[in-house]
This record gives sequence, structure tokens and C-alpha cells, in this order.
Amino acid sequence: MVVTKPILERRPAVQLATFEAATSVLQAILWGIEEEGIPSEICDLAAGSATVMAHQAAHMSSLNVGVGVTDAEVVLHHRDLPGDKPLFVLSGRDRSAEALKTLGKNAARLVKCDPLLFDDDRSTKAPPTEPSVAPAQSASDDLERIVGAVMDLLARQRMGK
Repeated sequence: MVVTKPILERRPAVQLATFEAATSVLQAILWGIEEEGIPSEICDLAAGSATVMAHQAAHMSSLNVGVGVTDAEVVLHHRDLPGDKPLFVLSGRDRSAEALKTLGKNAARLVKCDPLLFDDDRSTKAPPTEPSVAPAQSASDDLERIVGAVMDLLARQRMGK
């Protein structure tokens, strides 16, 4: 059982909720978040799917962004999205170090209201066969609309409107 502080007592950070996650996976995600200049925290959960853990982590984060990490999947979620509709899901071969780092960068960029990185934004140095971060396929049409609404809301909050 994880004992967590109430949200108002925690420092602003992207929350990473983990269950049996490899250190190398966590490290790659943390590097991406750190490169964007946003703090992060890791909490261990007893069990659960990466999607559920990411949604819980987003609710635990005062920055509204959470990442769920299991041995099978890595998921990026925002508090304002439906629990079963994460922003990004990495599984299987998609979990390269570069893809994990990009997911971390996207977590931080979501906090900063900066444009997210997608496959076509990646450097041409990466081999074309290398897996990369891809939007969750089951919600591709809804994803664009939801991300746009979330980014608009965050931008208005940032500007004080």
C-alpha cells in the first residue's frame, strides 16, 4: 500500500505510477521529462493496468499529468481525459529507449502547453524501422479533439482567462 500526501501538500510534478517496472524504462521516461525542465515523482502501486495507473497518477499530480508504467505497457494520461482514453500507449516493441524518452517529453510538454511530439517530428537520424511513440489507436479521432480541448483549456488557465 502506498501512502501519498494530499495533492496540496505535494510539490508540482508529473506523477509516474509503477508496478514491476524496469529501472531502464523509468530512467528513459525521466530523462525526457527532465529535458523539458518539469519535475517528476515516482510512486509504486500494488498492481493494476498501466492505463488505470496513469489515470490515477494524473489525479495525484498537481500538474494533472500522469504516467503508468508496468512490465508490459507505458501510458501517458491527463486528468481531464476519460479514464479509458489515454493520450499515448507504448507496448511491446514500441518501448524503445527513444520512444520512452519521447513519451516523457510529451508528459512535460503537456504540462507546459507546448506542442506534443509525434512520429513525424522525430529526428531523421532514427532508423525508419525504429518504433516510436504513437497515439492510442482506439481513440484516434477522439484523441485529436480531446487534446485540442485540453490544450485550449490549459492555455486559457495559463493566461488567467
